[in-house]
Amino acid sequence: MLLSSLGCFNYNMITYCKNNLRYMQAFSYDSWKAIEMISKDLISIDELQPQRLAELLRVVLPDGRTLISILVKTNLAHLEKLINKIIYSRSMMHQQDSVYYGQNIPFELVPDIRGRTALHECVQNTYTKASEEILDIVGKNPLGNHINIIQDILPELVETCPMAVSKYFNDRMIECPWTLKHTKGDLKLADEEVDFGVYSDPLIYVDLQEHERKLFQRESYMEKKLEVNKEQKHLPMIVKVFDFPKIHHFGNIWGRQMMAALSESDDISVFDRVFVQAILEYQWPAIRQAVIRDLFLPYVVFFLAFNYYALYWFEKDNNERSPSVVHMVEGVLIRLSLVIFCVYFCMNEYIQFQNESSAFKYLTSFWNYIDLIPNILVLCALAIALIKGYTTDKSVNGDVMQWERYLNAIASFFICFRLLYFLRIFRMYGHLIKTIVEVLIDMKVFMVILFMSILTFSGSFFILAQNNRGDKVFIESYMQSIMQMFELMLGEFDTEKFSSSVGSAIVYFMFALAALFLIVVMLNLLIAIISDTFANVQSQ
Repeated sequence: MLLSSLGCFNYNMITYCKNNLRYMQAFSYDSWKAIEMISKDLISIDELQPQRLAELLRVVLPDGRTLISILVKTNLAHLEKLINKIIYSRSMMHQQDSVYYGQNIPFELVPDIRGRTALHECVQNTYTKASEEILDIVGKNPLGNHINIIQDILPELVETCPMAVSKYFNDRMIECPWTLKHTKGDLKLADEEVDFGVYSDPLIYVDLQEHERKLFQRESYMEKKLEVNKEQKHLPMIVKVFDFPKIHHFGNIWGRQMMAALSESDDISVFDRVFVQAILEYQWPAIRQAVIRDLFLPYVVFFLAFNYYALYWFEKDNNERSPSVVHMVEGVLIRLSLVIFCVYFCMNEYIQFQNESSAFKYLTSFWNYIDLIPNILVLCALAIALIKGYTTDKSVNGDVMQWERYLNAIASFFICFRLLYFLRIFRMYGHLIKTIVEVLIDMKVFMVILFMSILTFSGSFFILAQNNRGDKVFIESYMQSIMQMFELMLGEFDTEKFSSSVGSAIVYFMFALAALFLIVVMLNLLIAIISDTFANVQSQ
């Protein structure tokens, strides 16, 4: 796949005006009046011939409006008729018995003097259906036809009509005459785990040798010497051009906004399109390098420093009555480094919060809490450690040490769990971590039912146990009953006291019922949920 950095000029476009390709179109008062009468419902779209409609669609009035932009604001019914007529003419243009034979209605997104098109008006007024229909039409237009003038609204289109944008992306993968020359070759893959390659080119002029250099692997010296069979290496291939100028450049603001919109989209089918995958593969090496340098490596150092502090230094400090100077200096340095890392990661979270479109979106993200909680817990634990340094009361120091251990234990869990978050940048771990996250999400309803089931049986067993006295009481508290039902679900149970219990028949019946339901039904249901989620993740 080839990503265009500039785009090709369509030969129908004659002039370049205000950063927009535009028709050099003179129009008469008759055209002006016809557009006005259509908007006022004095003329029906059905009454106009395709050639006349094609002329009116190219007209830009002195105030900057076009026929489509006027209909968007004044007459949506006529707009829908016009779009349907264009689609019908295109579908019937090659049929001999059609009245539209040879009279295809060309539809161009003609910008007004402000650079706005009919699609801009549809997006601004949230006319989703009209936006989808216009995208469907212009998606089949020639290379370099319109993309320069709509790239600023692509992020909004991804949010409002992702399915139409997904189809539009697919339509804009165009085979040019020169791309048809490349049918077989040893392709340079974007990554070992994908079956396509991607590169960018200005397309100001076509240099076949340069394209071949970017497309194909170079034959090594050993392959030449051993005369490796090229037919075995040269596999069938298709080369297509995607004419989104600079959309893949990090310096392009619309490209960044579109990628942000894609990352926030709930429609996963968008990522099934080869273009979206190609953009991600094209940008991923630079992104991965930045993530590893700025986030992953500092976090690994933070992870090691905290574990050294919590698992070794902290316990050693509490056991030594007269710590050495080296030990004290070591403690100051390790605590200072932990503070610096926590502040660094909190600053990154603040930058992310500012870049989010809304505070609600940031606060509803699970991973943001995983990012924040360990930093806050470590800072709180270090703050508590300062209290111990300023007091000589042993009872206070004992309580402080106890609370610091609580915080360190919880922080250790979140810090290790957050390491999974960073491992997603590596392909070998990414899909497994995504599977774990999706399984936890899909289990939420199951966990509610499981919890209610455990409460149901634990209540019954606790009540039956109260019929006994002394050593015959096999459950002493309701919490113990809950724990025993949980252990029963995992296959750990003790039935020795059931036989000597009052109403042992009922106790054994309830035990069999609980074992059947919790072990056979619920655990197998959990396995089915995990298997289904794993299959869904693998298919994506």
